[in-house]
Amino acid sequence: MFKNLKKIIQNVQTADEAKKKRWLFVLSAITMILVIGFWAFYLNKTITSLRSPETAESADNQPSIQDSKESAWQTFLTGFETLTSQIKELITATRNISIETNPK
Repeated sequence: MFKNLKKIIQNVQTADEAKKKRWLFVLSAITMILVIGFWAFYLNKTITSLRSPETAESADNQPSIQDSKESAWQTFLTGFETLTSQIKELITATRNISIETNPK
């Protein structure tokens, strides 16, 4: 197994610059996906509820905020969709410029 990996690394080392850049791009993308995946998994496991049990009992007589059943990944996707829609609105917005001159 390590011999195959060593051959792959040697082939990349002796390859031209375009192939090296392609490997860099692919491995960077895979690493980013892994890091974001581990981060989302970590958030999903550590943030189970925004409300602690003590505050839930004391808030029975008060109007309560509806608990969200969304996972961290769903929250991330919702935020991403909101961000992309706002950016799209900024890009497609028309701008009006009015120039007023002062008559002398």
